[in-house]
Amino acid sequence: MIYADLIMQSRPWEQLMAARQSDRLAHAYLFHGPPGVGKEAHAIELAAVVNCKRPQTTGACGTCDSCRKMATLQHPDVQIVVPLPRRNPIGKSDPPLKALKPVDIEELALQLGRKGSDPYAKIALDGAQSILINSVRELRRLAALKSAEGGRRVILIFDAERLNHPGPAAANALLKLLEEPPPDTVIVLVTARPNLLLETLRSRCVALYFPALAADEAASYLTGKFGVDRETAMMVVQATAGNLQLARSLLASNPDGNLTRLVDELLEGLLQPRPQKWQQLVADLVGMNRQNKAELGFRLHLLQLWLRDLMLLAQVDAAAGLVFEERRDELLAQLAGFPQAEWGMATGFVEDALSMLERNINPTLVFTNMFLDIRQAMRGREPAGAGVLVQVGHAV
Repeated sequence: MIYADLIMQSRPWEQLMAARQSDRLAHAYLFHGPPGVGKEAHAIELAAVVNCKRPQTTGACGTCDSCRKMATLQHPDVQIVVPLPRRNPIGKSDPPLKALKPVDIEELALQLGRKGSDPYAKIALDGAQSILINSVRELRRLAALKSAEGGRRVILIFDAERLNHPGPAAANALLKLLEEPPPDTVIVLVTARPNLLLETLRSRCVALYFPALAADEAASYLTGKFGVDRETAMMVVQATAGNLQLARSLLASNPDGNLTRLVDELLEGLLQPRPQKWQQLVADLVGMNRQNKAELGFRLHLLQLWLRDLMLLAQVDAAAGLVFEERRDELLAQLAGFPQAEWGMATGFVEDALSMLERNINPTLVFTNMFLDIRQAMRGREPAGAGVLVQVGHAV
């Protein structure tokens, strides 16, 4: 194997290995599933085993010349396509890198190098919104050439849904390659949003689903990788919905492992009677929405998990499966302080806020309404017009 710390997804991987051993690999695959579960790394592992000089029944040997080249993502017969920014004017026959500034090319090389050693690293250049049609044209040119090392050519397209952004030109160009696939070529499209791909592309690929990782398995991975305790690891796994790429990023940015303080900041805003206090918190969240959406989403999910624990305790006093089990006494005290609270309704308001942010609704309105609605639910009253944004001024 190429990656020592990749959590292998046994079901899709076993299907791929069975197809390889019987020489029945499809010419095109669609790897899809939730973000951060290792889809891209499995695509790289497939590229490695396809060209491995000493393949094993479970994957690539990891030590032959071909595998060593794959470990640095510098194999001449493997092309990786990712969304790129368009910084410079680019002609129809120009290579895709001409669209980039030198600093972008340097950053792309750094991120590719990181991806070679880290299965959950994400290649994401600033301002990269689409897969350029020039990238697909370059693929078609390379696919017509003979393999450089006598094996199979492998094309990996990450964030494949970006083939359709802002229009379908790149997707249509790729369709021509899928309709007439070159011999000894395997194409893998990887995406967390297959619904955004053209149906004509999806229909020409063998779809393999990569599910969310089991919570225990993901937590064990984080415990071993970062040395955090089991409860913290489980809290992060649940708050990130098993997205290991996001979970690792958040733990790396909070080296003290004290993630419950992030909940405390939000709770303080909720319980603060002075409007100036939670208005400042709204402003802070708006700023975070601009600078670090992943961190913001994580904090809101933590708040949602805290409210969920309160809902469970309100239903069954000795509720099991609490995320914040080590803070049960604080949860019970808050439960006693708000005996009429509708905690289930409160968790729904956080979910509504997350959904509205996805739709690019004004974040100041989203956060203000979220706090007002949750405060009402804690008092045991459904807010008038719950779930409907209202314009708010500085006097609120």
